[in-house]
Amino acid sequence: MSSYNNILVAIDLGEYSEDLIEKALSLASGPEQLQLVFVQQRMESAYRGVGPIGSVRADVSTIEDRLLKDLKERLKGWPDAYSIPVENTHFLMGKPADKIREFAQDQGSDLIVIDTHSRKGLKRLLGSTAHEVLQDARRDVLAVRIME
Repeated sequence: MSSYNNILVAIDLGEYSEDLIEKALSLASGPEQLQLVFVQQRMESAYRGVGPIGSVRADVSTIEDRLLKDLKERLKGWPDAYSIPVENTHFLMGKPADKIREFAQDQGSDLIVIDTHSRKGLKRLLGSTAHEVLQDARRDVLAVRIME
């Protein structure tokens, strides 16, 4: 029997998301215990201060709208592939680390499963988002090392 009853799995919709979901499933009693979370940071906040403003801002908004529609569509396929209830799949907007921690708190998650990528320093070991989540998380965090 699992000691984790509500597992948040922070996926990025990439090829390694499968590894994260499978790892989380191995820790859960069933797929209904998983909450799949994808967080997209707004382009405007990610690229603030880069480039001109004005009409470019409108173009960025149009591009972002298309991107968000595509990402939401891609996210729809993940629950069925693992028998995870559709209502346990969440698309959030904001800074990934902050939104992951907030969602885990709001949902009463007892474990956050997140991937890690090589960077530099401590972030090299954990990845920047994983590092930020771990810093202030008030629950267990499983950082799954992604071998690229």
